[in-house]
Amino acid sequence: MVEALVVSNSRLCAQVAACDARAFTEFEREFLKRIFPFYSYTKGITPLIRKELVENPGGLMGQSIRVINRGSEPSEDQFVPEYMRQSAAIPLPEFPLLGVTSPGITRFVTNIDLPHESVLNLLTPGTGNTPTARAMDAISKTGQNILGQFNPLLKGPLEVAMNRQFFSGRQLSDLYSMVEQDVGQLTGGPLARLLEQAALNAPGGSRVLGTIRQLRDDRISLPERLAKLGVNALTGIKLQDVDRDKTYRLAARSTLNQILDQAPGMSTFENLYISPEDIQRLSPEESRQYLLYRILQAESARRRREQARQNELDPLAALGVG
Repeated sequence: MVEALVVSNSRLCAQVAACDARAFTEFEREFLKRIFPFYSYTKGITPLIRKELVENPGGLMGQSIRVINRGSEPSEDQFVPEYMRQSAAIPLPEFPLLGVTSPGITRFVTNIDLPHESVLNLLTPGTGNTPTARAMDAISKTGQNILGQFNPLLKGPLEVAMNRQFFSGRQLSDLYSMVEQDVGQLTGGPLARLLEQAALNAPGGSRVLGTIRQLRDDRISLPERLAKLGVNALTGIKLQDVDRDKTYRLAARSTLNQILDQAPGMSTFENLYISPEDIQRLSPEESRQYLLYRILQAESARRRREQARQNELDPLAALGVG
């Protein structure tokens, strides 16, 4: 099946490569192709994907989509972040090299580099308590995915202004920043993160910083880092390591923020809040979600207090030395 799939994908890519430049209007050539670097590929392959899935849903492409979706489904034993479920998110078992044995870390196959992925990953289903909320959320997330295809010179400033990584939908302030970790004490956290964001959107910057990050990831052993770097650099497959507890907390907070923001009587300040007299207006499901949200907020505050006390006991840790 793998050989047949490769042949099928090669045929699609050849058809896209043969796309006549005259198929593009002047507006597309002068505007859209400048804003979206991969516009030609996306326009060329979309009709071929649609034709294949409509006329031959049981073919190799349809089968590969079902296999990837089945392998990426979350379960009670395996949490898969929403931003990873947009594409392949297949967890690898805990074994040396290709898998990881470090506690609390799960390694996922997040990209298999199939031609249809770049198009289908633009569409993201929404979440919410009502059909309208889910529809609006789907439009918002799909819009972010499209913005993520922008020219880096446009995308970078927009992401900083909105504090949002378009590709994953996560807040930039929630993401690990290598530069902020290393030089944040000298330049200030926000400036260090801004410099890193500029470097990531510069030509070749994402590959260079990504390689450095993988080599310096002390959550996993050196052989596991080298194996991951080799797979990511030399194949079309991408591996990603996820901190299960941290990712679960951020995902729970984001989902509850989004759902509860639509609940009647809910007000948004620095944190979500609902007045005591309005609590009864919540549905039982919304009440449980709000309770879970408050528990997560309390747990986060407790961890910050513990960290502050630890820094007081260890002045070197507070300075980032040690």
